[in-house]
Amino acid sequence: MQSKVAIIGAGPAGMAAAKTLAALNIHCTVLDEQPAPGGQIYRAVSEGGSQRVQVLGKEYLAGEKLTRGLQHQNITTQFGASVWQIDPGGTLTYSQKNRTYQLTTEHILLATGAQERPYAFAGWTLPGVMTAGAAQIMLKAHGIVPEGAVLAGNGPLLYLLASQLIKAGYPPKMILETWPEKAWRRALPHLPNALSSGSHYLFKGLKMLAEIKRAGVKHYKGVRQLTALGDNDLSQVSFNYFGKTHTIDTKHLLVHQGVIPNTQFTRAMGIEHLWNPTQQAWQPQADSWGDMGKKRFMAGDGASIGGAISAELAGQLSAFQIAYQQAIITVTQRDEKARPIQQQLAKELKVRPFLDSLYAPDYRDVLSNDNVIVCRCEEVTSGMLRDHARNGCLGLNQTKAFSRCGMGPCQGRMCGITAAQVLADERGVDVSDIDYMRIRTPIKPVTLQELADLA
Repeated sequence: MQSKVAIIGAGPAGMAAAKTLAALNIHCTVLDEQPAPGGQIYRAVSEGGSQRVQVLGKEYLAGEKLTRGLQHQNITTQFGASVWQIDPGGTLTYSQKNRTYQLTTEHILLATGAQERPYAFAGWTLPGVMTAGAAQIMLKAHGIVPEGAVLAGNGPLLYLLASQLIKAGYPPKMILETWPEKAWRRALPHLPNALSSGSHYLFKGLKMLAEIKRAGVKHYKGVRQLTALGDNDLSQVSFNYFGKTHTIDTKHLLVHQGVIPNTQFTRAMGIEHLWNPTQQAWQPQADSWGDMGKKRFMAGDGASIGGAISAELAGQLSAFQIAYQQAIITVTQRDEKARPIQQQLAKELKVRPFLDSLYAPDYRDVLSNDNVIVCRCEEVTSGMLRDHARNGCLGLNQTKAFSRCGMGPCQGRMCGITAAQVLADERGVDVSDIDYMRIRTPIKPVTLQELADLA
């Protein structure tokens, strides 16, 4: 199968790019491993999303317009399609209904979005502990709501999820925020810019906090030593608050420490990655159009965290550059079309430095406790990683050879950035100096039948 442009991911960036390309009479194929478009932020919006707007908020319905845009003669959609290999020549290999297919294309646009930042602490591998994003997936896709949950970590998603749980009639028992007091000092210099263009985001956050307070949800800030307790399943959560230890009974602990770009594909493709010190994450090296070179593009949160609206705008910009490279539009036409989009994107991103500074990730618990599991696939602890660093392991590739950290089914998704923080702390260097693990295909687990199909 062939297509002018292949777009991996049907979230805001992928859908916006596809719609823009189709309007320019460029055929594209959109592949997504979910059964329907929307990505994480608009998950299942095309499947009765309007019925859940009272719980999920009006912003959720913005995805309906994007999903309708995929119904165009120049757009081919492949859902339930898990891409697991991208060849240098432009051939994508993907699995769909346990069979393998290949697609050859001129341009590839990755719109793979973000993943939740791994959050390692004592007991985080217990059944009953899950990420806030996973809880949102259950809520959006299946209407499943955890009863009597404790929310822990930091980031605006905690407020949003708490607000949604309250509206669903199942308010959380407690919110435990881990960010230190110094976070405000780091964030305050960025507040004027945030207020100039992103005040609606800040007011939305204040509104959610007021809603949480009215619901009587206990809210602790500056929590340390978060611990999940239980024999076979989660039964209690313990935490330290200003020197005093508290324990609460619960069967559901929903954790969050922000999101980071999903870089599995770009790593496997050999794209250069840069450390973003503000967002505390690696991101692929790309220009303002999302162009990574050799007709490979990245748009949306996979390039840099900006949110749903920013991802949609970035998808449009990448589409304009692809159209220019395919000689469909001139450079003048590209720039004229892109100018208002670029201006809107710049306004959207003004709030990010404030949010990224205020909700910076907190690694204190895993860095101070050698018994915390960092790699849950191979049960590698923080202490084991420190031992390897003392024995001469300078980066994650050497550590992987010594400990198998990053060699499990997740291929480093759930441990890579945390392991890098531990190595950097032990060596006394910045995390940007840590060599990240090499990612190889297949990106996703495949069966022998799916491999045999390639013959």
